[in-house]
Amino acid sequence: MTLGQRILDRLKELGKNQAWLCTKIEGLEIGTLNALVQRKSKNSSFALVIAKELGVSLEWLVTGQGNKETNGRRAMPPETQEPALSDWPFARISKDRFMSLSETQRAFIEGAVLVMVDREIERNAEVEPNRSAG
Repeated sequence: MTLGQRILDRLKELGKNQAWLCTKIEGLEIGTLNALVQRKSKNSSFALVIAKELGVSLEWLVTGQGNKETNGRRAMPPETQEPALSDWPFARISKDRFMSLSETQRAFIEGAVLVMVDREIERNAEVEPNRSAG
């Protein structure tokens, strides 16, 4: 199954269509999405934001491997995407600086951080059984 087919399958599961997805992702035109779906592409510059919007893991969307769901997390509606100041997790990046980026740029960064956090959680889970066995 290709990246494009996984996008179509997930849209079907959600009861949504390609036009809906394009309205959710800044810069994603219907022609671009159609081309992505029709070719046997293994990646796209939009893969990270598409995965986030569809509520699936980037690894699953791109490769078909790993966990499909993002640990039960779903894409949040735009009105809830702004982090609360008291919950701001970054000491070296101000919230104002982050929010000055476009929605697509913020989604890309958030997706990248999510992938890294999930990998670290999985790595920690693999290490913990080994520590208790020793």
